[in-house]
Amino acid sequence: MDAMTGAQAGSDQGSKATGPRILVVDDNDDNRYTLTLYLDLEGYANVETAHDGEPTHRTFAVHPDTGVKIEGAILPRFQEALALAARSVLAFPHIAFSGLDIAMSPAGPVVIATNVETAQDG
Repeated sequence: MDAMTGAQAGSDQGSKATGPRILVVDDNDDNRYTLTLYLDLEGYANVETAHDGEPTHRTFAVHPDTGVKIEGAILPRFQEALALAARSVLAFPHIAFSGLDIAMSPAGPVVIATNVETAQDG
């Protein structure tokens, strides 16, 4: 399922979207569609999607607007995000495996979701 929001459809018509450029990467089609739809409803007009990290790596080795190198960049507060991930996983010792969605907020990393179905997907 490749979801295309109104914002994406508008960008295909040659108009340059304003606002932040947002890339939604998720291997779950429903998650990708839901988040893209939410962002569209919130007024974000420059949203793109990818199924996994490989296309994003090729597409965004450099910033598409400024040309600034992204590949190899150090993520700010990454060690905090790792510590948060470890605490989050330890909070649920009965779950053998989980995937975490972590975002960076102005206050630091926050857990968006814990995906326990990942263990069943293989």
